Amino acid sequence: MIWVVLFVILGAMTLVATLYGLIAAWRDRRSLVAMHLVALVLVIVAWGMGHVDFVGRMSLAAAMVLEAIAWLGIRHEAPAQSVVPMRRRGGATPTYSAEPIYETDIPATAEPIYDDSHPDPASIEPMAPLDAPEPDEATAIVASPDPAPDAPADVPQAPAGPADPPPTIIPPSPAPSLQQRANVGVEICIRTFALLSRPYNVTLSVLLASMKRAGLRQAKLIEPDDENAPSYIQVDALKVGLVVEDAPVPSRTIESALGQTGLDEHSADAIRQHAAHIAVDVAYDTQTLRIDAVLTAMRAQAALMEFAPVIAVVWPEAANIIPAVDAGAYIDAATSDASRVTDICASERRFELDGPNAGLRLLDSIGLAAFGLPDAQVVVAEADEAHGVSALRALSRHLMERGCDLPDGGHHTLDDGSCWRVTYTRSAFDPDREVVQIRPDAAGTAERDNASDDSDNA
Repeated sequence: MIWVVLFVILGAMTLVATLYGLIAAWRDRRSLVAMHLVALVLVIVAWGMGHVDFVGRMSLAAAMVLEAIAWLGIRHEAPAQSVVPMRRRGGATPTYSAEPIYETDIPATAEPIYDDSHPDPASIEPMAPLDAPEPDEATAIVASPDPAPDAPADVPQAPAGPADPPPTIIPPSPAPSLQQRANVGVEICIRTFALLSRPYNVTLSVLLASMKRAGLRQAKLIEPDDENAPSYIQVDALKVGLVVEDAPVPSRTIESALGQTGLDEHSADAIRQHAAHIAVDVAYDTQTLRIDAVLTAMRAQAALMEFAPVIAVVWPEAANIIPAVDAGAYIDAATSDASRVTDICASERRFELDGPNAGLRLLDSIGLAAFGLPDAQVVVAEADEAHGVSALRALSRHLMERGCDLPDGGHHTLDDGSCWRVTYTRSAFDPDREVVQIRPDAAGTAERDNASDDSDNA
């Protein structure tokens, strides 16, 4: 009697597991559908032959073995994960602080760098009263060795300056996978890198299954009819693509990010020694919230961490490195508070100006250009640096949430009531990009107060 009960229990469990696995494999387009079908046939044979017959018992045993192999098949390529432990920055939830806004060794310049890409350079207001200082060895921007077109040929040229150029953020290469074809129909594509401790091959179908297990049940694999068009994962209105590389990210990108992020030496060495990387591309249109694009990118990276040996995530334009152990905390923080999204996709920098600008501080953001936005730039007195940091973060959040809607030459009032003058210009420090610069404007505050008084008197 006990063998009958055992046969029925094992047979029922195997049948349920086989049916569920078959449905899940068919829905997720896995390559294990055939194995589930064979297991289902063996279960039917076992039930037909019964527990008394040797063929029936062997059929049930074979079905159980096949089903176990099928359930482990999605992970059979992933050996035991060996992730280098990282020191957590700021505990379980990253927090803002006045430091670190890391200084760089880029020599200071006293005025923005203009070029012909601005629609109307003549209308740009410089960072008055930041007058250009006399060039010297400490502050001169490295000049081109070529003479100006109208310069006499016998005029001696200035020395070329230091051999090593200032560090810049290196844009990702090659081009994002989801912008290789015109029929994808996207306007913006952001790219992040997953740094791997060893080369590892990942397919979209495996990533899709992991994303579904993480809660993105609406995700689905899209395989265009055009065989030359790239496949991608659709998550609502966003598209996720992969580029697997058996080579490390360029060292200049890594060093720029390490210099900005400020990880400890142990973590920095582990990141420098990464062996390969996976580029995760997230494409979206202008109707999609930028926070959704950022969170989708991070959730795709977190899904990779389930089975791939990911050390850290790099946002190259922001020069930001997020250790793998901290990814969940960043996702949770940005999910619960939309203003925290800039912790992930943007970084802050601080520059001490010198010469006639001594006593002034220039603060800027990097990373917003990846979304087609200008970055934020703030100029304040040394004594008001803490206020400037708050203003920089508020402006960065404003640009991410509402886009570039501030009028050039107008005034912008922050939540604390302070009034700032807005100027669209070029960045004062590399990488060269468009920025929205704000400076404290006492005149604007006075005008606002006078208007308020007039309204009260009326």
